[in-house]
Amino acid sequence: YMQFLPAKRYFRDHPEWFALIDGQRSDVQRQTFCTSSKQALSVFLGNLRQYVKAVPEVDRFDLFPEDGCKWCECARCRRISEPDHHAILANQMAKTVWSVYPDKPFSILAYSTCRAAPKPGLLDPAIEIMFCWWGRDYSLPFNHKNCAIHYDREYNDAGHPACCIQQRDFGDWLKRYGKTNSMVVFEQHLCQSIRGPNLLPVPVLDRDYRWFQSIGLSGIVHQYFGTTPTWTSALNCYVSVRKLWNPRENVRKL
Repeated sequence: YMQFLPAKRYFRDHPEWFALIDGQRSDVQRQTFCTSSKQALSVFLGNLRQYVKAVPEVDRFDLFPEDGCKWCECARCRRISEPDHHAILANQMAKTVWSVYPDKPFSILAYSTCRAAPKPGLLDPAIEIMFCWWGRDYSLPFNHKNCAIHYDREYNDAGHPACCIQQRDFGDWLKRYGKTNSMVVFEQHLCQSIRGPNLLPVPVLDRDYRWFQSIGLSGIVHQYFGTTPTWTSALNCYVSVRKLWNPRENVRKL
C-alpha cells in the first residue's frame, strides 16, 4: 500500500495521513495509512490510478499491505475491524483499477494481519481472494483433523499461528465468500523447501491439491525464491507444477 502513499514524500507535511500506533504517528513503513482520512485516501487512490495507467502491459493487479503491517488505531479507524478495513480499502482499490481497465483481474492477499475474513457480503464479488499461510505443518494435509494440536513449534514460538487457527480463518473465508468470489491458495512450500536439500512432502500435497479442487478453489499460486538452489529445487518445481496442471496426476509415477 505504502508505495502509493510513501512517507518520504508526504509525512513531513501531512503526518495526520499516517497510522496512529500506540498514540503516535510515524513514518514507519510497515503500517497502513489512516484510511479514515479522506485526503490520504484520495491521494493514495490517485497515485494508484496513475500507476495503473502507466503500466498497460500488466495483466492483473494484486495489491496488499506490508508483511505484518499494523493498522491505524485512531478513534475513527477503531470503529471498524481490521478485516473490514481491509475489505473496504480493497473495494476502493479495485474500483480505481477497473476505472482504467474494467476487465483486468484484481486480487487481495488474506495473510498475516489481513488473514481474517471480513463480515459477509462486504468484499466486492469480483475481487479474487488469495489465502496464504506461513509456518504450517507439512507432515499433515491442511484439512487434517489433527492440525488442531499438531503444528510447527518453531514458527509458533516466533509468533505465527498454529495450523488450527489458519484452518479456522480459511474456513471463514470459504463460508463467507466461497460461493461469490474466486478463491486461490497462495502456497509457500516451495520457498520453504529451498532452505535446505529437502524434497517436497508430495503425499501430503497430493491430498491437499485434490481437496482444494473438490471444494471449488480456482487454483494455487506458488511463491518460490532463494539464492542457493539445491539439487532438489528443480525436481520440487517440476513435481509441483505437474500437480498443478493435473491434481489427479499419479504421485508415484511422478
